[in-house]
Amino acid sequence: MKESINQILNSFLYPKALIERLIAQYEVKRTYSLLDALKKPVTQYTLRVNTLKCTAEELIDQFAEEDVDAHQHPCYDDVVQIRLSGPNELPVHQKTVTVDKFAAEAVMLGAHLYAPGALRSRKTRLGDKVSVVDKYDHHVGSGISGMTSREMLEAKKGIAVDITHSMYTLPHLRETKAYEKGLFYSQSLPAILTSKILDPQPGETIIDMNAAPGGKTTHIAQLTSDDAKVIAIDRSKPKIKRMQRHCERLGIQSIKLIHGDSCKLQTLLPSVEVDRILIDPPCSALGVRPKLYEIWQVDELDAIARYQRRFIKEATNVLKPGGVIVYSTCTLTQEENELNMKSAYTELGLEILSHEPFEGVSGELLSDFPHTETEKLQRFYPDIHDTPGFFIGKLQKPLDKKMSAI
Repeated sequence: MKESINQILNSFLYPKALIERLIAQYEVKRTYSLLDALKKPVTQYTLRVNTLKCTAEELIDQFAEEDVDAHQHPCYDDVVQIRLSGPNELPVHQKTVTVDKFAAEAVMLGAHLYAPGALRSRKTRLGDKVSVVDKYDHHVGSGISGMTSREMLEAKKGIAVDITHSMYTLPHLRETKAYEKGLFYSQSLPAILTSKILDPQPGETIIDMNAAPGGKTTHIAQLTSDDAKVIAIDRSKPKIKRMQRHCERLGIQSIKLIHGDSCKLQTLLPSVEVDRILIDPPCSALGVRPKLYEIWQVDELDAIARYQRRFIKEATNVLKPGGVIVYSTCTLTQEENELNMKSAYTELGLEILSHEPFEGVSGELLSDFPHTETEKLQRFYPDIHDTPGFFIGKLQKPLDKKMSAI
């Protein structure tokens, strides 16, 4: 076993204790398969069509005018896909810009490097050809410097490097007229399915407890024809402002944005009766791809799982009897997924519901929990599905049970 752990540690930049936890959950061979898949992006990049403004066919036609090759998803008429190409060979330049993990993984897919993502740069001048690397010197892209070294490290916004070559090729979608017109929102397929599983209806009161960056919130509004009371909460004022801009771009008016801590939902919204709640809480994001490396420690994973349960408990307190919660994460651990659903079932008295659409596989078995319940949960695995690692559970507050233990 020790040799197997060392083999994985030598192949992937993950903390040893995290590797050991994943091996305990998946065994050695499967852990290697998962981590290897996470190093690569999906082959089909997905976009949610803004059906308030256009159809998939109209979006594809608009893209064609801008030389973007897109096609409709075979199963969903509001999903459009673009095939990624790569990995590509990258030109190597003498000057380098070192970037943070988030920026490096974005540049891998062709995104420009924005100043906040730059960590180090020496003697770079405006117009220099540079290689972009992460802190482990993984070469993720090359381009033309739009700032000096000093400007990169001091600026709060702006393009630091105009990326001309990336490891994988994807059109600069935010520079298209289709984006400017608000015809689409970039979103993974499991994230799109999450809002469909919530099944929001016109006229209902619906809360998104962890709303930024706004993909699921705006989708909820779209699914209700912009005719529900959608309350979006986030702790970050800058993120709330960005969500407002997304709403304006997409032409959505039914969303009420609230800056606040949704763990204190009863204080924020003392008299609101809620039909449906989406919980997409802060998570370890171990399922996000492409992933160059990971830094999470296992004690941090345990802490974040406890934090996630606070959202479920608070949501239960404000939900109407018969109301629905959909819980989702983009991670792999049972602590943040099945075990949180078990807690909701055994401690809060919530029912686990079967749901549609169901494109993934059932949740993972727990030794002390009925498999009839975990089979209602949905998982996406990066080594099986052409998606990020993702989890979805649907819960309901009973109609006839007083939940006095909450």
